[in-house]
Amino acid sequence: MDTRRLRLLLELSRRGSMREVAEELHVTTSTVSQQLAVLAKEAGATLIEPDGRRVRLTPAGRRLAEHAVTILAAVEAARLDLDPDAEPSGTLRVAGFATAVRRSLLPLVAELAERHPRVRLLIHEHEPDEAFALLAADEIDLALTYGYNLAPATFDSSVSAVPLWSSSWGLGVPATSALATTSASATSPAAPSSTFPSSTFPEAAFATGLSAAAAVPGSSAAAALLGLSSAATVPGSSGVAVAGHAAPSDGLQESAPSEPAREASTAIFARFRDEDWIVNSRNTADDQAVRTIAGMAGFEPRIAHRADNLNLVQDLIVAGLGVGLLPMEWPTIPGVRILPLTDPPVTMRAYAVTRRGRASWPPLALLLNLLRRPSPAPPPYSGAAMNS
Repeated sequence: MDTRRLRLLLELSRRGSMREVAEELHVTTSTVSQQLAVLAKEAGATLIEPDGRRVRLTPAGRRLAEHAVTILAAVEAARLDLDPDAEPSGTLRVAGFATAVRRSLLPLVAELAERHPRVRLLIHEHEPDEAFALLAADEIDLALTYGYNLAPATFDSSVSAVPLWSSSWGLGVPATSALATTSASATSPAAPSSTFPSSTFPEAAFATGLSAAAAVPGSSAAAALLGLSSAATVPGSSGVAVAGHAAPSDGLQESAPSEPAREASTAIFARFRDEDWIVNSRNTADDQAVRTIAGMAGFEPRIAHRADNLNLVQDLIVAGLGVGLLPMEWPTIPGVRILPLTDPPVTMRAYAVTRRGRASWPPLALLLNLLRRPSPAPPPYSGAAMNS
């Protein structure tokens, strides 16, 4: 049925006169009569009947007019929903790992409620593989996922990925362990997270020594989470960061002492080669990162425990049950020490992933723009997911 004819029928039900309908919609009375006759053929029912010198709707006509209210409202809502200049409106279904939800999504809830009250968020906590499956099934609109520089996330051609932020990870070990401290492996302060505009992300990839092709979200190459090592700078700089430098010499002043060289990640892993190791129970990315560095150090890690919660991982470490990767920015509980891994680094990068071609939908475009803004490090929280 043509929605324009439904509009005529609806107006007739409200005004009771074809002449008044014609005046309201700026058409002729004969046009109204002809279009209603076509609508009756499309509906397969008589819609109007004579009522003296006027017409009135039949029972079938009244029922169709009632449907027309809903139909025309839905068509208008769809038009506004797809209009790039209209106020974003609709329900956004988001699935993501816990820290991305807490760090990137929850801070936007109040802003959305205040500035865009017609946008509603439905949030589901899922690890990347689970979120990708939901995205492929069109059960969500946005997936918040991650990968490591040593275990890159990959994206097929059906999706588009936008890099959000990155964080440095270290090795969580018992603070009382004799292996936890050497002259070159003192725990550093929490490394700040880095946020790179998506347009500069390939340069960040070069800083890790990986190919630019591996850094383009959405490519078929192993392409994903690339972080900067401690010897790299933000894209656009000279590419070299100096930990310590010599003061200008006037013949009397000594050079400023440089920062002690950090122990290589392989050397740190090698010290804990005989320990049990803890990895994620719902994703394999940190497992791959652990095995990569362990392999470079010449041993196969003994994976003994799997946990999907950072605090539980710390509890296992305190109990002496093993060692495992932890984010440098994460607050530790008493008895846990995080040894920085810098050569090679272990860097996690978060992504916002959508089905290709969907990002222009106004509510989703709005959320993606908000997510691109720099986000703070997550606060302590007992329910955080393992890889966050």
